[in-house]
Amino acid sequence: MLDVVILTSIVTASVSFLVIDSKLFQWFRSWVKDCPLFKCGICFGHWVALALVIGLKVSLFKCHWIVDIILSTLVIAWLGGLGYLFTNFFVDLGEELKKGE
Repeated sequence: MLDVVILTSIVTASVSFLVIDSKLFQWFRSWVKDCPLFKCGICFGHWVALALVIGLKVSLFKCHWIVDIILSTLVIAWLGGLGYLFTNFFVDLGEELKKGE
């Protein structure tokens, strides 16, 4: 079960970074510029985690289904948020190193 949590968290962080911060989706962010959902990678990560939990039927707590979905989403989103922050840190660090050259 731990491997499912880790892999789902990595996917959550990757999708969040791709949609919110990458140049690849700049056209999409400019198209939905008034929607607050697409301004914060951590917030967007919760929705990505929810979609993954429902789509992959991840069940971490084996309790009532709605409670299990909510708690599983929060765990995966929290770990994905850490991954998102680390990704941003290393991207920013790389940009700073490029400026220093």
